[in-house]
Formats: sequence, C-alpha cells, structure tokens
Amino acid sequence: MSKGLSEFIYGQIDELEGLFKKKHEQYSSGADELANFRRGALLNGRGDDAEGMFEELKAYAAKHIAFVYTHDIHGDKITESLKDIAVYSLIGLYMAELAKQEDEETYSLGPCVDSALIAAANKSIKAFRNLQNELNSGNSVQKSNEEEAK
Repeated sequence: MSKGLSEFIYGQIDELEGLFKKKHEQYSSGADELANFRRGALLNGRGDDAEGMFEELKAYAAKHIAFVYTHDIHGDKITESLKDIAVYSLIGLYMAELAKQEDEETYSLGPCVDSALIAAANKSIKAFRNLQNELNSGNSVQKSNEEEAK
C-alpha cells in the first residue's frame, strides 16, 4: 500500500528542499539570491524590484505549467515540472514578502521625498517669479524709453 497523504507530502517537502538548494545555486550570484530573476527582469524591460522579478518568475513557471497542461498524469517528466512549479511558488511567496517591504519603505520614505519635492518646486517657483519680475521691470523700462523717444 502507498504512503498516506501527510507522509507523502512531508517526503516531498524534503525533496523540494534539495531541489530548491540546486535551483538556488543556479539562480543566485554571490550575495544576490535573486540574481537570475533580477537580470531577466531587466532584460525584459522591467524593474529589478520584487514586482519586476515576480513577473520574470511567472515566465519561468509558465514553461512548466504549459508542460503540465499538455501532458497527462503519466507524462514523462510530469513530476519534475510539478516540483519546479512548487519551488517557483515558494520563491514567489518570498518575492511577495519583498514587495510588501518595498512598499513599506516607499511609504515610509514618502513624506520625506514629498517634502523635498515640495521644497524644490517652491524654490523653482520663486526663481521663476523673480525672473518674471525682472522681465516685467525690463519691459517697463523699455516702454518708458520708447515713450520718451516719441
């Protein structure tokens, strides 16, 4: 008789850990554990943030999902593709967590960035007004000179 569901799943989790370690070696580069996803995102015109890398991850997973859709349960390498999808799903969960952190950082930086932008805009407006005043003053002088010349 075959293993029960729980026993089978626990065994698969152990196998997935080994598969993840193998994939991790393939996809990471030194300190950047998401190097392949980051480079892929940049090559495809996306940002190298969690959102861009997640889109790249979906493209990686889509190949395996397409394979599963086009083969039956007895298909050659079907279990390999299902395991790859599981690993990509776990990496996707990590990217979702990164996206939350990036959103929180953006939000926490938001007021500072907003204040800096407002200050810069105010400075530009003031400089524009000063220039406009100088031009108006120059125009007034020119009009006066033209009237005296008449």
